[in-house]
Amino acid sequence: MTHMPSFVFVCKITVWQSWGFKSEMRSEQLASDKSYRDLFKLDLDDEHLKKQLESDPEHLPRTVDEVKRLYTDYLRKLYEHIEDKLSAKLYKVSWEDARIDFLFSVPSTWKDRTVERFRSAIMGGGFGRERNHSVNIDLTEAEAAAVFTAKENRSMFKKGDMLLVCDAGGGTTDISVLSVEDTSNGLLKLKQEDVVQGEATGSISIDYGFRELVVNRLREANESTPLGIDIVDTAWEMMKSQNSKI
Repeated sequence: MTHMPSFVFVCKITVWQSWGFKSEMRSEQLASDKSYRDLFKLDLDDEHLKKQLESDPEHLPRTVDEVKRLYTDYLRKLYEHIEDKLSAKLYKVSWEDARIDFLFSVPSTWKDRTVERFRSAIMGGGFGRERNHSVNIDLTEAEAAAVFTAKENRSMFKKGDMLLVCDAGGGTTDISVLSVEDTSNGLLKLKQEDVVQGEATGSISIDYGFRELVVNRLREANESTPLGIDIVDTAWEMMKSQNSKI
């Protein structure tokens, strides 16, 4: 199963300079000759993008086609990274000839048309282009998290048990409720008992809330004693740092 890191890009003119976590540097984001794109995951859904544009038309992609292009570019970089890392680990078989199944999950709020748009971006990024490679989108993110959790801890469950999984990610949070129907032969058979609920909230919201708190406190402190720092930049650095305290 392929889990994608932060949806972020930095490009210079039309050439991508960095992607993923490597683009989360202040020098990259603030450069006048570069363009920074982030948090566009849910914007692939046209209804979601429309609502977002109503509240923030200045900083968002204007169309779903533009979002799809960002997806395709991002997924191409992801595919190149996977090929580079895994091809060196293959034994007596080339990357092109290896049997590889790419399994993707999707947000539970996506409708069929958005899933197909995602599939098109996946294929455009290079996944599934080799004759022995396949691409499958089978589960929502909450269902995938539930299946993984259950199979990793299958000895804990018995027939009739209920399993509730909260999958809290960077930008979305999903909840799934399943029951254990069978555990015979070492296999775990699950049945979904409730409709999967998804919300567009995650750890990014915590990060941005923290940054806003830091900005407010630094501004209050700066009013009484000039700090001699760029308050916005300092708050950003503190948000990213693992060691900062306020």
